[in-house]
Amino acid sequence: MSSLASCTQTVGHSGCCGIIPEYMLRKLAEKEGDNQIKEIALNTLGKDDRVRKERCQVQKEFHRRTFVPYNLSEISDSQTSVIKIYDAKRSTQLPGTKIVSPDLSTDKAVVDIYRWAVKTDEFFRNIFERNSIDNNGMEVVSTVHYDRNYANAFWNGSQMVFGDGDGKYIASFTIDSDIYAHEYMHGVSQFDTNLRYQDQAGALNESISDVFGIMAKQSIQKETVDSSNWLIGEHLLVGGKYALRSMKNPGTAYRDHPVFGDDPQTASMDAYDDTLDDNGGVHINSGIPNKAFYLASTKLRDYDHERYAYTWNGTGRVWYEARQRVGSHPTFSDFASKTVEVAQELFGRESNVEKACRYAWGDVKVELGSTPSPAPKPIEWCNLL
Repeated sequence: MSSLASCTQTVGHSGCCGIIPEYMLRKLAEKEGDNQIKEIALNTLGKDDRVRKERCQVQKEFHRRTFVPYNLSEISDSQTSVIKIYDAKRSTQLPGTKIVSPDLSTDKAVVDIYRWAVKTDEFFRNIFERNSIDNNGMEVVSTVHYDRNYANAFWNGSQMVFGDGDGKYIASFTIDSDIYAHEYMHGVSQFDTNLRYQDQAGALNESISDVFGIMAKQSIQKETVDSSNWLIGEHLLVGGKYALRSMKNPGTAYRDHPVFGDDPQTASMDAYDDTLDDNGGVHINSGIPNKAFYLASTKLRDYDHERYAYTWNGTGRVWYEARQRVGSHPTFSDFASKTVEVAQELFGRESNVEKACRYAWGDVKVELGSTPSPAPKPIEWCNLL
């Protein structure tokens, strides 16, 4: 663990990670012959460390039940959450300056993030009957234009934050709806499951944010299982032929990128990367449960094309329920077993949904099991991003 960590906790971590992995930012910082890009990358990495340290205190207070996010001041039980958009104006002060009428703004970042906020809230409310991020009506706060050319987006324990990117290799983080929904889901995980951000539990944390990010995107764009391209951040990497992650084919989102090289995500336990980097490969090995969700959704579609044309009618319901039942440090096997259990409860034993789940986990070589995982060693949670 990094010596930059300022405290150690054994409590879980809610998944406040930046959507751009540190290993990508390090490659950006190592780019030869472009001092401006290098400076942007190093600045982002430095700010990420600051976010870790600030969140350290937030996490301790949250788990002592003494932390009240500043955006709990307005609680709503209406049909829409209280949504607020702020502009940091390229500073690091949060939340920043409030935008009074974001839907009428001439700032594309403001307009986009407001639209994603409204549509994502509608998705969770209409499909999963969820009342905002905490399921108790907390206001949903998002800040755009964080820092100067900040190359990441994150959930900080209280709100979502979006940088503008470097403009040359990484675009604005307000560009794709699934990026917004991914960070929104990290907030949901904080309040619901508190998955630890290390090894397989951390990879599940990232995968669950991708799963609900892609479903929100499919809902917004009215896409079926078949018509979706299953790409996360398909416009984030500048160039038109790169995406951040592929759920259909993990490891293929970007190839021969001039800075980032090849996508390192794994798609099967046969290729599981038992690395110390990336908090035990949370962004790398998340490709395995991502692929499982894709396979379960497409197999279910094959069984009943009309009923399960949309992910949230079958596999989405299973994943939403299963994630709340696995505790804070599940293995892939734990989670896979829970999806089968939930499929049986919601749709019946030997149902097409159960069969699709079993098929998907088998294809990515994750064995079903029921033995609880051992308690993990203490993790320096404040060192994570």
